[in-house]
Amino acid sequence: MKSHVRQIKSQFPDIEFYRTKGDHMYTLVNGRKIYMSSTPSDRRSVLNIISSIKRAKKLNTNCDFT
Repeated sequence: MKSHVRQIKSQFPDIEFYRTKGDHMYTLVNGRKIYMSSTPSDRRSVLNIISSIKRAKKLNTNCDFT
């Protein structure tokens, strides 16, 4: 497992990662796909993925459809 995946899984142990045919990776968070490179170019890209996951988790918890 690559270091950026370990870093993300340490903050979100409940999410799973999947590979696309083009060797990218994605995760499903509350029914939303979040895509990422399998080899991120810099530290900022990992932080962007983490913030995307946080946003997707927050989106579902703040909705009330009653």
